[in-house]
Amino acid sequence: MKANVLFHKFMALPRRGKWLHCNTALWLITVKAGLYLLPFDLLRGWVAPPGKPPSSGPVAIEEVREITEAIERLGRLLAPLQINCLPQALVGQKLLRRKGFNAQLKNWCTEES
Repeated sequence: MKANVLFHKFMALPRRGKWLHCNTALWLITVKAGLYLLPFDLLRGWVAPPGKPPSSGPVAIEEVREITEAIERLGRLLAPLQINCLPQALVGQKLLRRKGFNAQLKNWCTEES
């Protein structure tokens, strides 16, 4: 997509949507850089500290959908930076936990013998 089309789509978002997309882009880039600079456990603890998230009441499924769509959209937009599934999962965990959703990142990769 052309840059001006993306800009107009961004400007058409409500204020809350603009904030979500800017916040998501910042976290995606920060986490991607952190994966190169920090040990994973340290980065993960900083992005989403262990324990239960602060309860902010019931989480609306609409908020979950908005967060996941923003991460997916920005992951595609920032494709040249190769922000793949791990940074996206960490950012998703961060943003969902901030909303009070008990998001947990599970690693199911296994080492073959």
